[in-house]
Amino acid sequence: MRDLTYIRELFSKEDEVLQSIPNGLAERGMPQISIPPEVGRTLYLLAKISGATRILELGTLGGYSTICLARALPSTGKCFTIELNAEHARFAKENISRANLDEQVTVIVGDASEQLEKLAQSGERFDFFFIDADKPNFDHYLEKAISLAAPNAVIAMDN
Repeated sequence: MRDLTYIRELFSKEDEVLQSIPNGLAERGMPQISIPPEVGRTLYLLAKISGATRILELGTLGGYSTICLARALPSTGKCFTIELNAEHARFAKENISRANLDEQVTVIVGDASEQLEKLAQSGERFDFFFIDADKPNFDHYLEKAISLAAPNAVIAMDN
C-alpha cells in the first residue's frame, strides 16, 4: 500500500472535478467502481502517446475515465463514450461539463452491442478504445472494437 500511496502522490494528482466524482457517485447511490487515479493517469498517457484523435469508451459511469481520455486529445479530437444506464450518463455529462469537455465528448446512452453496431454501420473508425463495461461481453466488445479500429489503434481493457 505504501508504493500505491507514493505513485498516487507523484504520478496521479487529481483536480477538483476528478476528486468530486467518488462522492457524487456515493450521494447518488451509484456503484463505487470508477478507475483509480493511477489508472486514469495511465489511460491519459496511453492516449496522448498514441496520438489518438478519436476515442471510443465502453462504460462511462460517472465520467472519470472519460475525462482522463478526453484531456489527452488534441483540440480537434473527439471522444465517444457508451453508457447503458441513463442516470449514470446524466451524472457523467455533469462532470464532463464541469471539466469543460462538452465539445470533445459525446455520451451515447444505450446497449453497447447495439451502439457498436450503429457505429460500424455508419463507417466510424477510432484510434483508441477503452473497454470497461460488463465483463461477460468483453470478447464481443473486443471483436467489435477491432472491426472499428483505424490502423495502429490501441485497445485498452480494464479488469
